[in-house]
Order: sequence, then structure tokens, then C-alpha cells
Amino acid sequence: MTEQEVTVPYATAALNDSDGNAINDTYLKLTGGILTGDLTINGNIYQNGSSYITHAEHLYSKDDLILTRDGATTGLSSGTYTGIEALLYDGTNNGYLVFDNTGT
Repeated sequence: MTEQEVTVPYATAALNDSDGNAINDTYLKLTGGILTGDLTINGNIYQNGSSYITHAEHLYSKDDLILTRDGATTGLSSGTYTGIEALLYDGTNNGYLVFDNTGT
């Protein structure tokens, strides 16, 4: 895949320069698939394509609930778990905060 400049139509009201001034340009230009600088999106983000992994230093939830299995239409299979895995908690072993299809 070669890098190329792509011009994407975009609403002007949402574009600001580094000083917070509105940019009077109706296009957000992406070069080589890279957008440099801070990005604030007020609205939903939809992804088309394959799944992805996100790495973060901290995870915060104001709703006091972290959902797993989003979109699940059936229960867990026997021998499978859902929850949180802590890698190498003691330098050797992984720890799990999980439950199975019986709620255990």
C-alpha cells in the first residue's frame, strides 16, 4: 500500500487549530493514514472492518460497570469464562476475576 494524501469532506464547525481558532476549511486532510495532533470527537465512532485491540494505561467507568461479551446472543459454553485477566500478577502466574456459565 502506498501513501497518498486523502481529502475527506468534513463539517467546518468542528475543526479548530492548535490555538482553538476555527479553521475555515471544509476538508480534513489525512496523509498516509496518519492524523497528527489532538482529536476530539463529539459523537459516535463507527468502525468498519476487522476487530482491533486497544491498549490503555487506565480504564475508568462512571457507570460502575464494565461490560464483557457485548452483543452476545447465547450463554457461555461449558468450560469457558468471562471476566478480567491479570497477567503475571506474581511474576509467574496469571490471575482471573471471572465466572462461568453457572455463575461460579
